Amino acid sequence: MPIRVRVIRDVAISQNVDGLVCAYPSPWMLDDGTILCAYRQGREKHSRDGVLFVQRSADNGASWGEPIVVYDGRAARRPESVHCGVLCQSRDGTVLALFTAVEAKFPRRYIFSAEGRKLPQRLYASKPRSRAELAGSIPARSRIRTTSKERVCGQWSSRVARR
Repeated sequence: MPIRVRVIRDVAISQNVDGLVCAYPSPWMLDDGTILCAYRQGREKHSRDGVLFVQRSADNGASWGEPIVVYDGRAARRPESVHCGVLCQSRDGTVLALFTAVEAKFPRRYIFSAEGRKLPQRLYASKPRSRAELAGSIPARSRIRTTSKERVCGQWSSRVARR
């Protein structure tokens, strides 16, 4: 059975500004009706400077809150670039972002080239530390506590999936 969608209005969630491109939007509606949208932002759609953001709407998408950094691995000891990510909500209400990041070596090589496909990639599962953090009310990374298995490169803590 085909799904029917009625577009009420088309609203940009995050504008492409300052030469940056927003790509791969991933919307998710929470149990309380809040809409979240995760997306990757970088110089180009497939550039090696990708950062994962999330924005929220409490009014069915009519307006959107400020972008919240989920993961920014550009300044890490081994810099990484986010490919894209998705959102979901677990049965206990926890919001999760699942995303992949690739080592940010050779920034001019196309990510899907033979060379680009050989670069190390990681799969991350990330969650906000609190509901307030999801709402964007915790601006400072310094307020986030992590365990030794977690890595913080934004306002969410991220666990690396081991292969």
